[in-house]
Amino acid sequence: MNRLSRSILLGALTLLPAPLACAQDKAPATPPTSTDAMVARASDLLQDAEASWGEDREHAESVLHEGVALLDAVESSSAAPGAELERTLGASYLLLGENGRAILHLRRAQKLDPTSRAIRETLDAARARVGSPPPPDASERAKRAVLFWRGFVSRRALLVAAIGAWVIAWTLLLARRLGAPTSMAKLGLASLVLSFVPAGALASEEVITRLREDAVVVQDGVIARNGPSNDLYPATFTEPVEPGLEVVVLERRDGWARARLASGQDTWLPNAAIEAVTPRRASR
Repeated sequence: MNRLSRSILLGALTLLPAPLACAQDKAPATPPTSTDAMVARASDLLQDAEASWGEDREHAESVLHEGVALLDAVESSSAAPGAELERTLGASYLLLGENGRAILHLRRAQKLDPTSRAIRETLDAARARVGSPPPPDASERAKRAVLFWRGFVSRRALLVAAIGAWVIAWTLLLARRLGAPTSMAKLGLASLVLSFVPAGALASEEVITRLREDAVVVQDGVIARNGPSNDLYPATFTEPVEPGLEVVVLERRDGWARARLASGQDTWLPNAAIEAVTPRRASR
């Protein structure tokens, strides 16, 4: 277990982007306030935790908690947190044994960068610890067909391809208007049609993501109920659900969420016990 924990944290540290991995100055004694200072301080703390994990476990966990708290603050305040920031949070929470938070942040990282092998492997390790797969939904087969490109082509590559084809198309069409051969118009129209392929792939993913609300249980001791009330409905299971359980939210009512599990069974969970994989930034 120690070897696995160290490898997870070390992997997170070595894959951090430059602002996270290359903090040059020692952090000041007072708590940092700017985003850059918080990231730099968190980087120092995570590296300290990795270095001292085998020798002083108590110290390592203490500084790891502090670093995670700083990165959580950065993630919460950012309109568009990066995939590596989310992965670092997920790997750190996994190291601390907080499986719910680990899977939540790793799912967010995978949404931002579905082509990353490191994110996929860390998420697989977290799911193995929880022992529960993510739930499918009724449109899963159609979703997989539409989003077949995920895991192979990055969003950035699709966006560049769409913009490039669009610019080439209108350049060729303009050249035809200025007297270029007719073949320029044909090539321009072909490029215009081609630009809709990557643009459509990006649009389809956005629509599918908005139609389905994935969430993760992040609290301990959560009692799933057969309805949206602790007093009126019995427990769905004899034991509390485990943090890290992944669900699809079907509806929300009176502080509760009707959630679908991997087994296809529906149950009700308190809203406070789960967090959406795609956070509602506008409400923060």
